[in-house]
Amino acid sequence: MPPRASKKPRRSAPTITADPAPKVRLGEGTSIDLPTELYFEILSYFPVVPFETTVHHSYDSGFHLNVKTLERQDALRTMSQVSRSWRAFFLPMLWENVEMAGCRSGPGTGGWFKQCADALIQKGNGLSKTPELAKYVKRIRLVMSQSSIHKTLPALKALMTSCSGLKTIHIHFAHSDTAKQFSAEFKPGQDSFPSVETLILPIQAHALLRACPNAKRLTCNRGRGSQLITAMRAGCKHLEMVEGFYFYQEDNMFKKLVKAAPNLREIKLSCLPSEDVLKKLQTSFKELKAIEFPGVYLADNNEAMERTMTLLKKNLRNCKVTFKANAYAVEKGTATTKVVHIGA
Repeated sequence: MPPRASKKPRRSAPTITADPAPKVRLGEGTSIDLPTELYFEILSYFPVVPFETTVHHSYDSGFHLNVKTLERQDALRTMSQVSRSWRAFFLPMLWENVEMAGCRSGPGTGGWFKQCADALIQKGNGLSKTPELAKYVKRIRLVMSQSSIHKTLPALKALMTSCSGLKTIHIHFAHSDTAKQFSAEFKPGQDSFPSVETLILPIQAHALLRACPNAKRLTCNRGRGSQLITAMRAGCKHLEMVEGFYFYQEDNMFKKLVKAAPNLREIKLSCLPSEDVLKKLQTSFKELKAIEFPGVYLADNNEAMERTMTLLKKNLRNCKVTFKANAYAVEKGTATTKVVHIGA
């Protein structure tokens, strides 16, 4: 006979459902309990990649900067979203430096030219519509390729127009065939950005220099620089420092610089010029107070350095002379920068 069926109803195992995790909201007083010094200590682990210099060995990937460049802005964005008080503290620091030359890596990120173009379009157009953020911007860095250039140049112009406190423009790289587009977008007499004081530009962006009449510091980071000298003569009357120009001898380019910026106070050369140029530096630039030479040309030749210093001491007065060692060599401890003060 088959076994008798149990009269007790069969019970199914109870279904266990997890309650949603409670949302934890930080009180507005949370950040007040932390001293300001602690915030800056945290941020010190996310250093700013300098906007006023051209060489970044740890970050440079050639046409663009690598993902490490974006770590600080990622950290600042995260902290600015914690609470209202944190937002008030970190938001100005987040938008003080607008980084558009850094690229991420990995699946789905796209090529460097597309990433840089998208960043410029998004941030340029976005800041032009949000003056409450644009007022914080002091420095911008970007890359200008042919990717969507019909959108990137107008976005750059809109960004510069909106940021009334903008001080530094750094174009890390520009494709060689973008000069005409720059000239078409930034037209002499129509566009002016008087707040800009420091520019780091490739020669393709010479039209942008014309639109910055109060520029004080100019660095040519790609090209010999003749186009920039022509532009500074047309629109920049207050330059105090130039860097990155090549003067092998007293050629037309040197003479053009003397006419374009006779009141220079500081010159940072990219090569060791001829004796004729060395003799005429201070007689050509009456206000010259500092000269910097690339130490790489002199590091292994003490006789050349001594000969150069002897010549400079005969022809300079009240001037600081710097033989700057290669940044990578300084990091490795294989070279040091030498500074000499020449008196009256």
